[in-house]
Amino acid sequence: MPRIKMVHKVLLLVAVPLVFQVLFVVVLESLWQQTRTLKRASERTARILIGGQRLISKLEQENVPSQELAFLTAKLQRPMRSSSKYNEQIEDLKRFETAFATAATTTTGGANSNEYKRRIDLKMYVQRLLAEEEASLAPDKAPSFEDAEQNIHRMIGLALTLNVLVCVLLIYYFSLHFASRLRVLVANGERFTEGKELLPPPSGNDEINEVDKVFRDMTDAIQKTREREHQFLSMVSHDLKTPLNTVLATLNSLSEGIYGTISETGIQRVRKSEIAIERLNRLTNDLLNFEKLSSGTVALQLVPVSVQKVLTNAVESVAGFSDFKGIEIRFSHSALSVMADEEKLVQVIVNLLSNAIKFSSANSSIDIEVREIGSINVEIRVIDKGCGISEQDQARIFEPFRQGETHAEQQGSGLGLSICKSLIDAQMGAIGFSSRENIGSQFYVRLRKSQEISSVPEKISSITT
Repeated sequence: MPRIKMVHKVLLLVAVPLVFQVLFVVVLESLWQQTRTLKRASERTARILIGGQRLISKLEQENVPSQELAFLTAKLQRPMRSSSKYNEQIEDLKRFETAFATAATTTTGGANSNEYKRRIDLKMYVQRLLAEEEASLAPDKAPSFEDAEQNIHRMIGLALTLNVLVCVLLIYYFSLHFASRLRVLVANGERFTEGKELLPPPSGNDEINEVDKVFRDMTDAIQKTREREHQFLSMVSHDLKTPLNTVLATLNSLSEGIYGTISETGIQRVRKSEIAIERLNRLTNDLLNFEKLSSGTVALQLVPVSVQKVLTNAVESVAGFSDFKGIEIRFSHSALSVMADEEKLVQVIVNLLSNAIKFSSANSSIDIEVREIGSINVEIRVIDKGCGISEQDQARIFEPFRQGETHAEQQGSGLGLSICKSLIDAQMGAIGFSSRENIGSQFYVRLRKSQEISSVPEKISSITT
C-alpha cells in the first residue's frame, strides 16, 4: 500500500472543495455568458421589430420620400450587424437602400411604377423578416432571458447544497480518518498509565502510525525495564532479608545473654545494631511494597473492617516506638466499619502514626479521631503536635523518595506516604493532610462506610508510657 503523508491528505482535503469551487465558477460564468447572449439577442430582436414596424408603416403611406425610406432601411440594418446570421438579410436590405437612394436623386415627383413595385417588395420582405423574428421568440424555439435567469438561480442553489454536502463529508472524513485514530493514541496513553492492555494499532500508513509504533516500542521498553526492576528488587530483598534476619536474631541472642554475659557498653552497642538492622528491614520492606504497588501486583480484598480493630492493632504495632519517646496515643472507641483491606489499612495507619511519633517532641501526645463524612464515608484523622511540614514541602509530600528538606536529619526512605497514598487509592479512598510549621500536622484517611457496624460501647482509651 503506498504511503500517503498527512500533509498530502490535508492538501487533498483543501483541493477537493477548491476544485469544486473552480468548477462552479466556470459553470456559473458559462451560464452568465449564455444569459448575456440571450439578453443581447432579445434586445436585437426588439430593435429589429420596432425598426421593421416603423419601415412598414412608412411604406404604407403614399407620399413618403424615397430618401426617408432609404434612411429607415439603413437604420433597420444596424441591429443586424451584431450577428452573422443576418448577413444575407443585410445584403438584401442594402440593395433596397441603394435603390431608394438612387430613386431619390433621379425621380422628380411622385412614385413611378418601378418604385411602387419596389415599395411593395420591400414591405413583403420586411414582413417576412419580422415574422421570422417573432417566430424565434417562441418558447418552444429558443430559451428566453427569464429562463436563463432561473437556470442561474437553480445553479446557485444546487452549488450551495453541494458545497454544504461536500463540507459535511470532508468533516466526517477528517473525524473518521484522523480524529478517531488520534483518540486511539490518547486512549493508549491513558491505558498504559492505568496498566491496561493497549488498543489495536490504528489503520493507515502515515505519521500517526509512526507515532503509534514509537509509542508501542517505548511501552515495551518500559515494561521490560519494570520487569528487570522487579527481578532486581526481588533478588535484593531475598538476598538482604535472610542475612539481616540472621544478624538480628544473633544480636537478640547476645542482648538476652544466651551467648554469655557481656558488659553494659556491649549491650548498648548491640541494641544500636538491632535498631540499625530493623531500619534496614523496614527500608527493604518499603522498597518491596512500593515496587508491588507500582507494578499493580498487590492483591487487595475489600471487606467490611472494624475501625476499632484497625486502630488497636496499629497502636500496638507502634507501642514500642511511642514508649521510647514517652508519647501518649489517644483515641476513642468507634463502632464504625469501612470497606477496606484490613492488613493494608493497618499498614497505612501504622505509617501515619510512625511519622507522627518521629516528628513529635518527647513526652507529647497524638490523637486519633474517627467521624462520619456524610452518609457514605468514614474519616480517620491522626493529629500530632510536632514540627509540622513547611509550605515548600507540602506540594510534594506524597511523591516517592521525597522527604521534607527541613527534616532531612530524620532517617527514612521517603516512600512511606507514597505507599500510603497508593494503598488508599487502591481501596477507592482518599488521603490528605493539613499542616502548620512548628504547630503540628493532621493526616486523614477517608474510606467508604460499611453497613456492617459492630456494637462497641464508647469509651476513652490511651496507651501511655
